[in-house]
Amino acid sequence: MNDDKPKWYVLRPTVRGDRRASVELSEAGINVFMPTFKRFTLVKHTKGQRKETEMLLMPGYLFAQLSIDQTKTVNKHHRKFQHIAQVVRASGTDRAIPVDFKAVEQLRYLCFEGFFDQGKGSQGFTEGDQVLIIGGPFDNLLATFKGGKVKPGFARLVLEKMLGKDQVVLVPEDLIQAA
Repeated sequence: MNDDKPKWYVLRPTVRGDRRASVELSEAGINVFMPTFKRFTLVKHTKGQRKETEMLLMPGYLFAQLSIDQTKTVNKHHRKFQHIAQVVRASGTDRAIPVDFKAVEQLRYLCFEGFFDQGKGSQGFTEGDQVLIIGGPFDNLLATFKGGKVKPGFARLVLEKMLGKDQVVLVPEDLIQAA
């Protein structure tokens, strides 16, 4: 078995240094993976404008493909790696623990495919957003988007003070837009 072949390791960046640590490793020619997901939200007081924010899936951790020698260099706070606190090691030892290659690749695939993305369904609405119904029996009524699992292609909305109380209705996603 060749010990010089790079393996995936978990690194702890400095506080709020995740993105800078990722850049430092990339500039040093090291393959790095920082798990992220996208959060889609509506911008207040606009007609359907959505804001996409990239969030860290595991703040305080990132993955790097390192050789055994590189794990020692990165751990010694080399000048090039100012935003890396440490390589995660076995408890009570000075030995870095490699992560299973298949597990990292699966996580990379899930992040790339948007598996962890939030607010992507129902045209990017999040719970509490005001929407306008643009067809069907509730045409031209304002409603509040309510999250939760519903039938595919439908959105759960709350019609406020309809028939004396709040009514929860399912409306096809293509019949709603931002209010």
